Amino acid sequence: MGEKVGFISPTGKVVIPAQWDVIMPFSEGLAAVGNLSEFEGKTHPGDVPVKKWGYIDKSGKNCGRIDMG
Repeated sequence: MGEKVGFISPTGKVVIPAQWDVIMPFSEGLAAVGNLSEFEGKTHPGDVPVKKWGYIDKSGKNCGRIDMG
């Protein structure tokens, strides 16, 4: 897992601090954000990492998780 990512304004000001492994662009006021967890829910370290996704609003407020089943 590399560096965390967040959101900046067009002028380069940090709007939402870096805290996720993966982010998607905002659409209709929400952005999907995700973190990778190598061992959660897995019994062997060689298993594929699990992604945990959620939505945030433009202030960075958590607006719910996305259940990937």
